[in-house]
Formats: sequence, structure tokens, C-alpha cells
Amino acid sequence: MGVSLSVRISALCFAGALAIGTAAACGGGDGDTATKSSGGGSGGGTSAAGGTANGGQDGGGTGDTGGSGGTGGTGGTGSTGGGMPTWKAPDANGGSGTSGSGSSGGSGGSGSSSGSGGSGGSNGSGGSGSSSGSGGSGGSNGSGGSGSSSGSGNTGGGGGGIEGPAWLPPGPHSPNTDTEIDPEVVYDLLGEKPTRCADTAKQIPADLSNDNWRVLHGLAEACRAVQGQGGDWDLAASDYAALKGRLNGCKSSAAYTALGGILRFHGQHPSTTVKLKASTPGGGGAVCRFRIDSVNAGADGAAKPGDTITVKVGGIYFDKAELLGGASTMTVAGAPADLPGDDPDPTTEPADQETFQVVVPDPGPGSYGRKVAVSLSHNGGTPVTLKNAFTLVAPGSPDDSPVTSPGTSPSTGAAHSR
Repeated sequence: MGVSLSVRISALCFAGALAIGTAAACGGGDGDTATKSSGGGSGGGTSAAGGTANGGQDGGGTGDTGGSGGTGGTGGTGSTGGGMPTWKAPDANGGSGTSGSGSSGGSGGSGSSSGSGGSGGSNGSGGSGSSSGSGGSGGSNGSGGSGSSSGSGNTGGGGGGIEGPAWLPPGPHSPNTDTEIDPEVVYDLLGEKPTRCADTAKQIPADLSNDNWRVLHGLAEACRAVQGQGGDWDLAASDYAALKGRLNGCKSSAAYTALGGILRFHGQHPSTTVKLKASTPGGGGAVCRFRIDSVNAGADGAAKPGDTITVKVGGIYFDKAELLGGASTMTVAGAPADLPGDDPDPTTEPADQETFQVVVPDPGPGSYGRKVAVSLSHNGGTPVTLKNAFTLVAPGSPDDSPVTSPGTSPSTGAAHSR
């Protein structure tokens, strides 16, 4: 009986030792040695650098009862890209940690949490997160480590990224009554259809001696280039530099301002492309304010029917050759006035101004001795009016005031109104 008991005890001891050895051989061994793993998140959008993910060290001990495997490190988060890219941001891969394995009886280490993908730039697509980490091997009688949770894909860049350059404000839209292609019409085409700048550029003549054409040539090149449609940045910059201080029309000046803004944007973000926002033909904020600037009736500010007055018009948003080409109408104290049939001789006036002379009509006795208004309408549009433009005197009244020539300063301080 005693011998039999001794044999049983020996057998049990041998079985226990064998179990411990087997557990070590199967992966429940030393947890003191840490394993690092790292992953890099790629850059989302322009000049965005992804972060680096580093796994943590395992901390299991040795002995009869193994320590728990260490938890893998958390993957790095890709940095946020800047810019307003129109392309898809590359995927970002978060780091995966290596599981530690515990000894006999210990639980396996858990895999790392995957890093989150790098954030895309403004309007960019988010990168995808990495795949799940694998769980560690369990020791004898221990439970296996749980796999890590998978990384989350980044979200697309929000609208708070780089703000694109300002585009052309509305003109308003030129009615183009003579159906000729002129700078005012091309301005409208560029502003209202920026995605078709290449087509509009074909309307610009090769002869760029006219500054109003040259600024549109440079703008069309910049319009294409900043949207990734080709274009020549050097030509755009050359036109801009050559025209400094030389433009004074409302549309040409607005085109020059827009060109300068796009060139500055490109200088700050040379690899970024954007989509320009079209202007609205009937929207507010028009760059040209069509108006009668002044009416000159002579030194005393008085004229009678049959006398000649000088009218200066500003804010012309169409080719000013069309102003006196039959599409405009004028009234003096409500009576129709005949406009000149031919354009005045070329002057140094800005592209959006025109000065011409009109013979005063006779509106009837009810207007004599009173200050009267002068109104002008183009192509059936809403008339613009200068109230109290001059004093209308009765026919036959003494007239000692000379007829003034175009460009003479106005003698009345009447305010503009529509």
C-alpha cells in the first residue's frame, strides 16, 4: 500500500512538470521581452504628414503562474492635411501592436488598437483605418488574448481648410446689343462660367494692345491654372505686372483685382487647385453702377428748349459704343430727347464712362422755371435718373451762358438716383 502511494505521488509530480514544460513550448513563455510595432499614417490632402504609431511593451513575467501579456500600443493618428484638394487623399495605415504571451495560467496579451487614418484636406476623402491586431496566445489553462479593435477611417476635411481666391463679381451682365464680342461680354462669360475658361479664352484676340483685353487674357490663364485645367502662370503674372496702375473701368478693374488675388493664392499654395464659384448674372453686389454723373447746362445751370447740354454717364457695364447705338433712350423733364447717332471722338475717358451732348427738348410750359430731371435707359432696362439736373427756362428767355464742351465740371451738385 505504501509503495503504491509513493508511485502515485511520483507520477503526479512528473505529470505536473510535463504540463509546465508543454505550456512554455506552446507560447505561454516569457512575457518580459517587449515587441514594438509601428505604422505610419499617410498624408491626407496637400502637405499633410501622417503620424507614426508605436506599439507598447509586453509585461508578462515568468514563473509557475505567468503574468498577463502587455497591451499593444495605440497606433498613431495621421495628421490633418491642409489645402482644398480636388483629388482623393491617400489611405492612412495605423500601427498594429504585437501581442505579448503570458506564461502558464496567464492570459495572452491583447493586440494594439489600430491607428486612425490621416485626415484628408478640405473636401478631401478620408483614409481607411488599419485592420485589426491579432490576440496573443494563452498559456496553459489561460485564456487567449482578445484581438484589437480595428482603426477608424478618417473623416474628410471640413470646409475650414484653405479658403480659395475670390472670383469675379457680377457686372451686371452686358446685353450686348450689337452682338459683337467685346471685353465687357468676355468678362461676363468668365465670371458666370469659370469651369469653361479655356473656351472663353478663345474669344480673346491675339492683339493685346488694348489693356481691357490683356487683363482678361491674364485672368483666363489664371482661371485655368488654379483649377487644374492647364493655363500658364507665367503669362498670367506677366499680364498682371504690365497693367499695374493702367486700368480704370469698373469691369476691367475688377478683373485685375481678381487676377491679383489668384496669383497671391498660388504663391501661398503652389500645389493646390480649387473650384472657382460662378458669379450670378442677376445677383447683387454688381461692380458697375450705371448712372448719370453730371449734366452741364452752363455757368448759371440753366437752359431752354433747343439749347445743348453736356451729359456724362458712368458705370457703363456694356461696350460704351452701344450707348449711343440706338438701344438707349433719354428724357428731359419727361420729354424724349434725341441722342447723338454717332460715337463721340475718342477720349481719354475710362472704359465705363461716356460724355456726349444732347439738345434740350420742349416738355411744355408746366416745366419752365423749374429744376428738371434727366433720365437714361439702356436696352429697356430700369432708367437711371439725375434729379434737379438743371433749370429749364422758357423759350425766348435771355441766354448768356456759353455751351460747354465735354469734360467740363458740372455746375450743379445734384445727387444720383435710380
